[in-house]
Amino acid sequence: MDPITHGIIGLGLSTLSGEPVNSLNPLMLGSVIGAMAPDVDIVFRLKGQYEYLKHHRGITHSIVGISFISIAISVVLNLIFRDYSFFRIFIWTFLGSLSHSVFDMLNSYGARFLLPFTKKKISASLLMLFDPVIIFLSLGMVFLFKDIFMKEIVFSLIFAIYLLFRIHMRSNVAKVLYNNFKNKCIIEKINILPSFFNPLKWDFIVETKDSNIVGQVYFLNKKVTIRRKLKKVNHKIIKQFYKTELGRYFSEFTPIKHVKVIDKGEEIILRIIDLRYYLRNEFMHHATAVFNLEKKMVRTIFHPYSLRREILVEEKEIA
Repeated sequence: MDPITHGIIGLGLSTLSGEPVNSLNPLMLGSVIGAMAPDVDIVFRLKGQYEYLKHHRGITHSIVGISFISIAISVVLNLIFRDYSFFRIFIWTFLGSLSHSVFDMLNSYGARFLLPFTKKKISASLLMLFDPVIIFLSLGMVFLFKDIFMKEIVFSLIFAIYLLFRIHMRSNVAKVLYNNFKNKCIIEKINILPSFFNPLKWDFIVETKDSNIVGQVYFLNKKVTIRRKLKKVNHKIIKQFYKTELGRYFSEFTPIKHVKVIDKGEEIILRIIDLRYYLRNEFMHHATAVFNLEKKMVRTIFHPYSLRREILVEEKEIA
């Protein structure tokens, strides 16, 4: 989710404190600033897009990171607003920061919430990266119901119903996909992700023995649209790529990927594709590794957001 959406969620959350929504309320300020603060990892963009994506939704989105961020914000706010206790400001700032990580984990990109204990991303793949329903619910918390208890009950119930409906949709889509492909191929795994823009559409990647099938399902009419069918390849040079710095990073970056091997005679090109995000008839993120005839790596390239964007990754192959 984008920082503005996170800020709106923090604003809605702060209304549960019972304090007025204005710029002189440190509980509201703490919740809003805290809800946007984990994206401070944007500073890594100063070192380039590759470094930014390597660190995005990392330590600043972890339980350890948001705790330190909340303490820092609370110290500053407590120095300005002496009438409020540090602990009270910290609680609402921490809740705002926690909401950021929780909602990031509810979408398909996920977050490394348990760093530094594990690098694994946690992703529920339930909400869209930009979810209008969550925005409307958060704004509703600001403008509706002055009674705090009523607000807690109503919006907790609506949010729970919305999440359960999303779970129901995804489960229903999984059944549709299984019934559609069970007699056509040997299904190894079905991956289902929210679409970019339509809350009633779900993207999918069906992994079979021989291929990766990428497409979309419309929940209302159960229509299955296949966008790409990518044939799997088995080449020993693939294992060699995953020993490189870019190879290890790309494995952490996406759990759903496809490898394409292009033999050009004088060199072998590996093209690794992140299958999660398909926009304007192309996949967003790619990695390329070039090997010579002796199967030694010549160069590795990261392609963020488009295959046309190239970032040369300097590295040595790891034995």
